[in-house]
Amino acid sequence: MSLSRNAKESIKVAGALVIAYGIALSLDWDKPYWAGFAVAVCSQINLGQSLGRVLMRVFGTLLALLAAWIIFAVFPQDRWLFMVSLSLWIGACIYFLQRSHYEYFWIVSAFVTLVLWNATGGDFTLSFEKGIFRIQETVLGVVVYSLVAVLIWPNRSRGELDTASTALAAAQHRFGTRCFAQLYSQEEAKELSQHRLEILQADTRLRTAVDDASFDSYEIWECRRQWRHYGHRATAVTQALLKLDESLALSRQLRVANFFANLDELLEELNRRLTRLQMYFSEEKAVETPVKKKIEIKLDRVKTLSTFDAAALTVTYQKLKELELETRSLVISVQDIRAFGQSYLGYPNEVKIQWLGILMPDPDRIASVLRVVVAIWIAYLAYIFIPDMIDGLLVITLTGVLGSLLSTSPMTNLSTTCLYTVIACIIPAPFYFFLLPKLSSYYMLGSFIFIFFFSVSFITLEFFEDQPLVRMIMLLFPNNVFNLANHQTYDFLNYANLLFTVPIIFTILAISKNIPFSLRPENKFKQTIKRFFHSAAYLISTGAFKNNKKLLLSIG
Repeated sequence: MSLSRNAKESIKVAGALVIAYGIALSLDWDKPYWAGFAVAVCSQINLGQSLGRVLMRVFGTLLALLAAWIIFAVFPQDRWLFMVSLSLWIGACIYFLQRSHYEYFWIVSAFVTLVLWNATGGDFTLSFEKGIFRIQETVLGVVVYSLVAVLIWPNRSRGELDTASTALAAAQHRFGTRCFAQLYSQEEAKELSQHRLEILQADTRLRTAVDDASFDSYEIWECRRQWRHYGHRATAVTQALLKLDESLALSRQLRVANFFANLDELLEELNRRLTRLQMYFSEEKAVETPVKKKIEIKLDRVKTLSTFDAAALTVTYQKLKELELETRSLVISVQDIRAFGQSYLGYPNEVKIQWLGILMPDPDRIASVLRVVVAIWIAYLAYIFIPDMIDGLLVITLTGVLGSLLSTSPMTNLSTTCLYTVIACIIPAPFYFFLLPKLSSYYMLGSFIFIFFFSVSFITLEFFEDQPLVRMIMLLFPNNVFNLANHQTYDFLNYANLLFTVPIIFTILAISKNIPFSLRPENKFKQTIKRFFHSAAYLISTGAFKNNKKLLLSIG
């Protein structure tokens, strides 16, 4: 009987947790569930993602501990300067993670600092000891899971890369077909909102698949420069299609095709390229060298248009030329993958642009930073000024952790995430109170750990495979509830405090999420442009001033 992929992955997660907990408990380490956390977080669908998480977790933990020790040492007595410096560090991590390929590295760098603070209970003299235990158990967890993932049913991401490449090519072809149809339509063009989301998701999936396959596939590693260049060119085609869609929305009721020469030949070639890109990865067909196509504007017809329509038509013309160039470059990048070509040498700024994008000021990223920092400050002020607040440091820590995770997925529904978090805390409760006290040996405890986490992992993979945050929550919080140690205690009050802190944390996150920052400042720019073209300047440029001269004179 062959096991399904979800069953295999669940066996690996459960087995790695049993081994990690067994080693940590045998060495009598302080908080063995930290090793369980590392296993739960590093367990991903394919080997490339898992190995990437392993490296990012270790390096992120080291950087976080260094930052925490410096902050604790510089501001041991002044709580306000301490909190300001901690906020600046967490804000910097969240700002960088939003444009970095190594977002999990920055997430770990942010939340481990808070976890260490919570572990010390506010006593900074314990920070070095707790930090050493943290890195020990993190390394234990990632090493155990890495060995399990590599040696037992390794699920390499080479196939996912081909699937993601084909899916992106198909999404680009569908989006392009709809845009090309609008060129011949006399109706006002409408933005393809749902299709824009589809093509952006496919583009993100490809870039992730390239990074994952570089970790676990030798053949991808050998031509990683070609694959990364292909990822950049695919993103450029995606952006060119999106810009073409936006330009068509400005063309209003023009039948754009009437103003271009050789448009049919250009669209036929673009359709051929986008169609064949799907077959290059799914059917291993030979890559044909793309033929350059030109498009020209019929100037005699353009002269009859208003200034606004002529400008909109010119923008569409530029976007069609850009799309032709980018699709041609994309096909050439596929040829490079097959023949180890070096066309990427003609784009030396691709990596520089990536780093420049990380460092450049971005209002949306700054807004995300402010939301998380405000949430942490709300939790901190409540901890300072509300007497006998339930687990104040835990509230601050979990607010920062969940806020950092949610900053990578701003479309996540907070109420739904809160519900799953509460469920993740309730499910292990009966086992914690009624079963764990009766387990007299690690053989029995290990069997329970395996069965419980296998079931949780399998169910979440079956029903929430496309929601990795839900799966992570369902694996992490039971570790926190069980809090396994050699000197095990079963405290209902601690469990009740954890359960009651969850609604408090999500209430704080909801308050910070609804701070009125604009997530789409470009919309305001579009509105300003529309107002301008309906203003006096637009009326004068289109001759409306002359047509209404008598009316204006009579008013004067």
